[in-house]
Order: sequence, then C-alpha cells, then structure tokens
Amino acid sequence: MTATLDRHHDAHPNPDPMPDAATALTAGSLAFSDGSVPMTGEATIVPGLALTPAVSGRPLRYTGRWTLTHTGSGLSLTFPASLPYTREAAVWLRGAAVDWTRPYEQIRADDTTRRVGYQLRIAMEHAQLDRRPLVFARTSWVQVPPRWRVWVTGNPTEASYEAWQSVEAVAGMVCTWPDPPYDWMNPDAVIRRDQTSPGWALQCAAHGCTDGHAWYADTVGEHDGTAVDTRTELSKVAAEDGWLAHDRHHWTCPGCTRDHH
Repeated sequence: MTATLDRHHDAHPNPDPMPDAATALTAGSLAFSDGSVPMTGEATIVPGLALTPAVSGRPLRYTGRWTLTHTGSGLSLTFPASLPYTREAAVWLRGAAVDWTRPYEQIRADDTTRRVGYQLRIAMEHAQLDRRPLVFARTSWVQVPPRWRVWVTGNPTEASYEAWQSVEAVAGMVCTWPDPPYDWMNPDAVIRRDQTSPGWALQCAAHGCTDGHAWYADTVGEHDGTAVDTRTELSKVAAEDGWLAHDRHHWTCPGCTRDHH
C-alpha cells in the first residue's frame, strides 16, 4: 500500500483516486482565527469527526500529538494528546448520542453537545494523570483454554500443547516411530483435550493492543502449560515484567502503558 521511490527503478504511481474502501484517510482542513489550512485526516468511528495531527506555532508545524477535528468546520474538539488517547476519545464519543455531522453553529448552540465536550476533556485529563486508557477495550483476566495432550495405552502423556496442529504432529510421530523410547507407544495414540484450564492469563485492556503481545501467562516450558494458577501469583510476576494494573479487572502491557502519556 505504501508508495516509495527506489533508486534502481522508476516509480509508477496510479494517479486515480483510491476507492473509499481502500483507505480511511479523508481530505479536510484545520481552522484558525487567521484562516484555514488543508489537512488530511483519518475518518473515525464517529461520523463528522476525523483524527488529525495537532499543529502549533508560526509557521504551523506538527507537534507529534493528535486531535479529533470536526470535519465540517475544521475546529478541534479535543486538546492535543497521544495517538492512543485520541483514538479512544472517538470510542468515548460513540456512546454520547451526538450528531457531529451538523454544522458547527448548531453544535455550538447545543447545550448537550457542549456538556459532552466538557465531560470528554475532563475524562481525558483524569486518564492521562492516571496513565490509563480513557476507555478499556476488554477485561484482562482470562482463563487459559484447556490444552491438548496425547494419550497412550489409556494414559495421558506429561507434555501438553496449546494448538491442535502441534499435538496432531506428535501423535502421528509416536504411532510410527520405530525406535526407543517411542516404539512401545505405537499404534495406540489418542488425542484428547484436558477438562480444565491450566491457569490464568492476562490480556491487555487497551484498544490499540490486539495482537499476540496482548497476552501474558507465566509458563515453565514450551510443552508444560501455565505454571501460575492463581491471580495473586500471576499479578506479582506480571508487575515485575512491566504490566500495570489499573483496577481489579484491567491491566495494560508495557508497550501500551508507555503509549498512554
């Protein structure tokens, strides 16, 4: 998707506009007392509001912060903040039942809209002071799914596996392996899933954390499963590894904690 220039090859960019479904970027402007400037923003989940870079100074320069901007007027709705906080502000506003597609004059004259804007600013200030997300995406405590295991001659093996594909490969191996120590196992190898969870894990509660790094579980080895089976013990080791607890139900991983500033 990104267009770059290669010193060994000529670039051939397509001059035609991208389909709307291919980009979240939208053309707009930022309004100031002495005029407006064109600005490309990112459409948000709230119609009428775009995520735009925060600018300041004379001449105007990027500040490294972000704001939510009313696309109809070019006026900023939020104070400059980090990208995670500004994205979360849109999530916060989604539940406010305000029509931001109206002209700015109507929005400004609406007491409900002014109250919502004030409440959002206060909520963002408190969240920044606490170094926590403005809106949590999920609760953090989850039980690790039961693991897969190979049973041989009616007995479970010690090693367990998170993924079916992993245990399937092992079962196939022990059924056909001709040499010790596996030869006594074949041909009887059955795959079964454990009946209980091996323990607890944490998932990051921040909206921007959606990949595998959002999970934390204390393990003792690749095939041994979760070693810590109580929240108290897992809380201790997670905090030592940089996870931050915001309340009983919400934690953020080290990366998201750093990003919320």
